[in-house]
Amino acid sequence: MSVRQLTQFIESFRDRFNTLQQQISELPKSQAQSEQISQTFVALQTSLERLIADVSTQQPSKERFSSGEYELQALFDEALDAMLIADDAGSYVDVNPSACELLGLSREEILTKSVGDFLEPGVDFSQGWQQFLEQGRVRGESRVLRPDGTVRETENTAVANFVPHRHLSILRDITERKRIEAERNQIEAELLKNQRFIEQIAQSMPAILYVYDLCEQRNIYTNRQLNEVLGLSVEAAVAMGTAYPQTLFHPDDRVKIA
Repeated sequence: MSVRQLTQFIESFRDRFNTLQQQISELPKSQAQSEQISQTFVALQTSLERLIADVSTQQPSKERFSSGEYELQALFDEALDAMLIADDAGSYVDVNPSACELLGLSREEILTKSVGDFLEPGVDFSQGWQQFLEQGRVRGESRVLRPDGTVRETENTAVANFVPHRHLSILRDITERKRIEAERNQIEAELLKNQRFIEQIAQSMPAILYVYDLCEQRNIYTNRQLNEVLGLSVEAAVAMGTAYPQTLFHPDDRVKIA
C-alpha cells in the first residue's frame, strides 16, 4: 500500500472513529462507565493522531525504494506517453498527467469516464472490450475522440490484468506525424501527376526530345520519336553512353555539338 493510499485509509478510519464515539456518547451509562469510555477514546485518538503525523512525514526508506514502488510511480507520473488504468468494466481508476494532456481533461474528470467515452461514434465498445480481455494484449493504432470534438491519432498497446482486475493502456500521440505523412503523400501524388503530364507532352511531340547529362556524358531520357525517326530504341540510346552524340549526329555537325 502506498503512502497516499495509507493516508486515505487512516482518514476514512478517523471519520468512522468519530462517528462511533458520537454514537456511544448517546447511549445510557453510569458515571464510571462514561469516564472509562472517555479515557479509552482519548488514548485511541492520541494514537490515531500520532499515526497520521508519522505517515504524513514519512520519508522513503531503502526498503521501499528497493521494492520499486517509488520508481514505478515516478515512471507512471513522468512518462511522455499517456498511461491509463481501467477496471473490469472499462472505467478508469487511474491516469497519468500525459493522459490528461492527450484527452484534454483533468484527472478527476477522466476518473468519471470509461474507455468507451473516448471512442468515435459507431465503434462497438462492449464487443471490443470483451475481445481485449480475452486476448490479454493488443497493439495497433486508434483514434481518440476528445470531449471538445477533436480527434487524436494514437499508437497504443494495452495489457489486460497486468495486476488482477486492472488493465493498462499506453497511448502515444502521433497526430502530428500522421499530418506530416498525409501532406507528404499529397505532395508525392502531385509530383507524380505532374511527371505523368510532362511525360505525355514529351511523348506527343513530333520531334526528337532527349536529355543528355554533360557531367556523366550519357543520355538519361529520350522520347519515342527517337525510335520512329532514327529507328533507335530508348534502351539502345542509353546503352551508347558517351558514344551517343558522335553516333547520331552528322560528322559536319560534331564540332558544333561539342
